[in-house]
Amino acid sequence: MPRRKAQDIINVTLQIKGNFIDIKEVDGMKLIGMCVRCGQCCAMRKCEHLVFETFNNRSEARCAIYPNRPGMCVLYPMPNDELPESCGYKFVKKE
Repeated sequence: MPRRKAQDIINVTLQIKGNFIDIKEVDGMKLIGMCVRCGQCCAMRKCEHLVFETFNNRSEARCAIYPNRPGMCVLYPMPNDELPESCGYKFVKKE
């Protein structure tokens, strides 16, 4: 996939889904899956707001500033982002 400026990708994403960024389609790629709260996306970026909590004997990641998180976090993942193996999101070619 050719490298594009972030602003180009953001414009395409917002045009497709309005203000909702849960489902993204960019350059013929569609985002599927859901966040499994592994925290690896934040850990890769060494985010200081990443915290882990235990629920039912399972550790889950969460963002300490989720309602006010930065735009790059709101838009994650984008097609050029490296997805951790544990990530619940995947990009697939749109049919």
